[in-house]
Amino acid sequence: MKKLIAVIFVLLALSFSCVGCNSGKFDIYESVISDTANDGLGVKIETNFWTGEYFKKNNMPQKSCSVLGNTYTGEYLQSIIDNRNSYTTDTYIDENGSRFGLRSDTGKLVSLNLMNSSFFDTEPYLQDIDNPEEHAIAFSKEIASNYVDDIDKYTQIIEEPITRYKEKNGIQYEITYYVVTYARKLNDYFTSDYISVKITSKGNLASIMMGDIGAFDNTTLNFSPSKVNESISGKISSAYDESQLKSTDIDDQKIVLTPNGDICIYSYINIGLIDNSGVEYKTAIVLLTAVGKK
Repeated sequence: MKKLIAVIFVLLALSFSCVGCNSGKFDIYESVISDTANDGLGVKIETNFWTGEYFKKNNMPQKSCSVLGNTYTGEYLQSIIDNRNSYTTDTYIDENGSRFGLRSDTGKLVSLNLMNSSFFDTEPYLQDIDNPEEHAIAFSKEIASNYVDDIDKYTQIIEEPITRYKEKNGIQYEITYYVVTYARKLNDYFTSDYISVKITSKGNLASIMMGDIGAFDNTTLNFSPSKVNESISGKISSAYDESQLKSTDIDDQKIVLTPNGDICIYSYINIGLIDNSGVEYKTAIVLLTAVGKK
């Protein structure tokens, strides 16, 4: 279960190629190819909402954000439509190297990364606080509550802590990171409405990452999961040679809002194939299946 949950909130591990055509509105239960593994099979991407590529805007002024009473003012760096978000993020960097992202349409904070060079030069060598995991859970909820309307409507997901080690003057130090995510569910699916907060064992904030906060407020969906799966099966059958298709395994599904206003089931699918010589190999594909409109 922890493995599945972790997959939901991390970037895909494969190296993906993202070239394709722009798409308009989707028909309900229509499945389109959003991403493919860079495997040389020639499966065509049909929508390019999320290319993973940054781009520059002209004449962008300095911007500021305030978090926990601290104000960060930064110069514009670059912009991106992050994977599975409906909006563009403008990224800024302050004089200390801390980065923050603002929604281009509302100016609201969507990310903050305080893990700059100064952080790594000081944070690992601080004393751990008492009961750091308990503190991290409580502190993350306090922080997340500032950015969502009702934190109790979100499912709390506590990831496995990660400990890193650093040596200084012959002494080994350690720092543990605790990541707590609050994710909204709709029709029993996790959605792209989430906030993840990273806290250190020293008791300090390291980073905040948000998805499409509030995107599904007051949203009711009435769709058939079986029809979604039928659409997915049909798209996979048309994308690959059926004589070589050995297995399909849906590794992750969540509800997302696309930049063009479609509500879709985002499916990350492992594909097992067998070539003409009988050798089996794995690849992957990402499909979007429309189930509603905004």
